[in-house]
Amino acid sequence: MGCNTPVKGEVDFSGKITEVEDNRILVRDEEKGLIWITLPENNDRSYETGQSVNVWTNGKINESYPMQTTAIHVEIITE
Repeated sequence: MGCNTPVKGEVDFSGKITEVEDNRILVRDEEKGLIWITLPENNDRSYETGQSVNVWTNGKINESYPMQTTAIHVEIITE
């Protein structure tokens, strides 16, 4: 599933990117706090600190601090 493909179902996380690394982003969700999100293997987008995103995940969450999960789709929210 490419990053430009619409995803059905509820968004798992929404928030602002606070840090960007090679294959993951750190997102601050207002309800859940900080979450490291590993980007999909077929990710063709670049992300920047301060961007707002919606994230759909594979459903597996590592309850560390910050939490960690893997995205199946990340959507940049344009305001």
